[in-house]
Amino acid sequence: MPEQPRGQLFTEFLDHQLFHDLLGRATLGIVAIHELDAHACGGLRRGIGRSHDPAHSTTQTKRIGDILDGQSEDELGVDIEGFVRTNERTALGNVPRVVGKKRVEPLVFDIQLDRCAVVRTPIVRTHDNDTIPKRGATTIHPMQFQDELAELRRVGEETLLHARIIGRVAKQTGMHQSMSVGGARTFLREVLRGKPEPSLAFRVAAQNEPHRLALVGLTTPPGAQVGRLVQAERSYSFFELDQRVDAIAKALAKRGVRGGDRVVIMMKNRPEFVLVQTAAARLGCATVSCSYRSTPREFEFVIKDSGASLLAFDAEVAAVLEQSPAVRAHLGDTRCIVAAGTCPPFATLEDLVQEGQTGSIPKRDDAPAVVMYTSGTTGKPKGAVRKYALGVMAGAMSLIGETPMRVGEKHLAVCPLYHATANSFIGLSYIVGSTVYILRDFRPEAFLEAVERYRITTTAVVPTMLHRIVELGEQTIRRYDTSSLKVIFSGGAPLTASLAHEVMRYFGDTLYNFYGATETGVVTLAKPEHLRAAPGTIGKIIEGQHVRLLDDEGRECPRGRVGELYARSGQMITGYHANESGTRDAMREGFFSVGDLARQDERGYFFLEGRKRDMIISGGVNVYPAEVEGVLEDHPAISEAAVVGIADAEWGERVRAFVVVKQGATVDTPALVDYCRKQLAGPKVPRDFVFLDALPRNPTGKVLKRELREMDAR
Repeated sequence: MPEQPRGQLFTEFLDHQLFHDLLGRATLGIVAIHELDAHACGGLRRGIGRSHDPAHSTTQTKRIGDILDGQSEDELGVDIEGFVRTNERTALGNVPRVVGKKRVEPLVFDIQLDRCAVVRTPIVRTHDNDTIPKRGATTIHPMQFQDELAELRRVGEETLLHARIIGRVAKQTGMHQSMSVGGARTFLREVLRGKPEPSLAFRVAAQNEPHRLALVGLTTPPGAQVGRLVQAERSYSFFELDQRVDAIAKALAKRGVRGGDRVVIMMKNRPEFVLVQTAAARLGCATVSCSYRSTPREFEFVIKDSGASLLAFDAEVAAVLEQSPAVRAHLGDTRCIVAAGTCPPFATLEDLVQEGQTGSIPKRDDAPAVVMYTSGTTGKPKGAVRKYALGVMAGAMSLIGETPMRVGEKHLAVCPLYHATANSFIGLSYIVGSTVYILRDFRPEAFLEAVERYRITTTAVVPTMLHRIVELGEQTIRRYDTSSLKVIFSGGAPLTASLAHEVMRYFGDTLYNFYGATETGVVTLAKPEHLRAAPGTIGKIIEGQHVRLLDDEGRECPRGRVGELYARSGQMITGYHANESGTRDAMREGFFSVGDLARQDERGYFFLEGRKRDMIISGGVNVYPAEVEGVLEDHPAISEAAVVGIADAEWGERVRAFVVVKQGATVDTPALVDYCRKQLAGPKVPRDFVFLDALPRNPTGKVLKRELREMDAR
């Protein structure tokens, strides 16, 4: 049969109610039921899709993914509607249970594709059971049974919402128009199997636009002259990228790496980071990002804590491995790969590409994951584990839908790749088939030159980077043509109202301030109009995400009152690696908190008020550092400010402010005290001011308040 025009098949599928039903069924069966089976519903089975074809046994259970594995690409791509409209019902388990005095046969949800009744109508057959339960029945409490039903309904409804978000944003961004029949087949096959993972974007793009530029490495040579501050390294098309990822994955499999293993990546910003991470995901491995700035002690902690099976490192940071003989002894030389550069006797990435010209990739049994070690501003970092599932894709699509992003953007990655911000927005960009440019080292003027030369349309930064760009001054900034920029994402640390104003003055309405954490994903977004209407806001809740502000008793805070911010999203981590107590302490009724305090105003805008552990109680009054810092940074002579609490015999704690004065400006303590008294209530006014050249920050821009407190101790 002749091939349909590009985009037509996928457009028709997205418009059809079948799309929502299928995703609802597949994800509920493969993800939600599996999770319930592991946690709360011992009687539920992982299998779904009981066949009612007389030619098959009525007790045989199948998973949607297993069924799809038996379909040819032609059947899956062209006749998918005919395939799914078979006489199927989805059975949640085959073990009867006793609820109270009634025997409950296996739970069944009727699949009514025409009415989108995937999980809305539970059909439960019960009968009186005054006798001893039959062999094999599981006895549970009626309340537990109702909880199971409620959870299934919640997950099902959330799944259908995710499906609708994906369909709506796919059309909004033009993804449906750029989708070839081959790309549509690849996408649908993986999503319906319940196994979407990062390399899926490369597979789809390699089908849609194989020769389109996918990945470019940019260096910033020291001492380079203006006009040559940025130089391109190796670049890859989507076809080349997909082929190399496949080869690396095969080579890793030959070296004994299997799904579920943990692959540690310690590299600077370069394309090879993406290649290794994606190849590991294709195997079903968990990739563990380790800062290339790590000391040998920190490096050894990550290797040991994560249970690493393989290390991919940058030759420029090989000294850390050389100073950690225990790591080399544990992994062995064949499990240490120098992914960038050379470092004998270790194999290079090119060696792996050659090894992977033959062989195959084992079938994945589990979803791949990433393990991001948190910044550790208050102690040892914790490994946050995020698995790839439909909710992750839906969360990313929901965020894209709030922006002017379209298919074929050009994204500039400047944050460290080992941090969640860079990782998340590279993944976000590949969903819409963007070309990603990776800048080795961030330098403010090199950033501007890259934007101009490569006509960059999107980027993701932390506020510290924006501050350094603004400090270049108007004359330098205006020298570069940055009119191609459509979206500047800012996050990872608070964005002050004054800095946001300056950025939009230079770059127009391109600034999008997001709130999220490694543990939760992005949950709120402030668009340019929000930043103008409500200066300092982190925006409003993104569709499909959930936020609660709770007091110390766990009660919802009314609008205007500060509470601890808890979030739930499809991007939320499954927990901290090998740290059940840390996970338990951060969770409340399915919501996760990293200790941030926030408030919501009457218009629905959220505002950060600092960290719970940083809150100051002075004379019985709660002082939120963010409020005081915001006032100080509005002062015309102050560039940056940070506030901490210091022990005080009379007040319990007093407020101490650390400030950085703008270049060429002057101000003293009496002037700042007088200024603050006009803006703040008495207990909030800093009693002490310390003037610094710069605030201590970690590599992602967060102020290290622990070090500020230690300055007082010294």
